[in-house]
Amino acid sequence: MKPLLDVIKTELETIDSQVDYGRGKFKKDADSWDCSIYGRRRFGHANNNQDYRVVFFVAIVREDSLPEGLELEVIEKIEARGMKLSGEASYVYIERNQDSSYEICYLEFAKTFKRRC
Repeated sequence: MKPLLDVIKTELETIDSQVDYGRGKFKKDADSWDCSIYGRRRFGHANNNQDYRVVFFVAIVREDSLPEGLELEVIEKIEARGMKLSGEASYVYIERNQDSSYEICYLEFAKTFKRRC
C-alpha cells in the first residue's frame, strides 16, 4: 500500500505544477504563488475510541480566486483514494502586494485505521 502522503502528492500533481509539503515555498520574485500544499494535521483515536484516525490537510493557493469547481476536483480525487473529507472547506484571503491578492482553500481529509491488537 502506497503511503497516504504520497497518494495526496500524486493526486495534487495532476492539478498543480508546484506541490509543496508542510508549507509553501513562496519566492518574493516569483511571477505567481499558485500551488498546492499538503501535510499531516493530527493523529489520534477515532470516534469509537478503538481505532486510529489520521487527518491530512490540503491548501490550494490561487491568485485572485480559485477556478470554479477546483475544490470539488481535489475532493473527488482524494476521496477516490480512500480518504474522506473531514468537515467543510475554509477560505483565507491574503494580499501579496498592492497589485495581487490570493485565495487559499483549506481542506482536511481523514483516514481511519484498525488497531493491530
